[in-house]
Amino acid sequence: MPRLGGSNNAAYNAVYSQAMAIADKETMILPFTTPNGHVHILRHIQPEIVYLQASLAGDGGSIITTLQTWLRHDVVLVVGAESGSGGLADSESEAEKSPKAEKWWQRPDRVGRGRGVIVVDSMRVNDDWARRVQGIE
Repeated sequence: MPRLGGSNNAAYNAVYSQAMAIADKETMILPFTTPNGHVHILRHIQPEIVYLQASLAGDGGSIITTLQTWLRHDVVLVVGAESGSGGLADSESEAEKSPKAEKWWQRPDRVGRGRGVIVVDSMRVNDDWARRVQGIE
């Protein structure tokens, strides 16, 4: 089966290899090669819950806004995984080291009860999945 990203695309191959390591079958991997290709895949499979990494949410969460036009449930936005190390700053000294502009998902007008976006730290995705999907408290 040819890879959509091409054999010379190292980034694609790395992500595809990670997907192969966690998927039971190759047919369970749905690759996309455009910046918003995942939106079409999600629309087609119509999941009940969407966990979306912040880097796939679009500028200002625009892709989440698109998802919310047809998705019946909240989108779980996974933050803190973009650098590869994962996790948010969990102490004041860590937060002070890298003062950054406020992210769109930190604004109360965009995220919160009734807004359709739930923010979860990448280090807590397993816990959230167990609670939300498996019903384990």
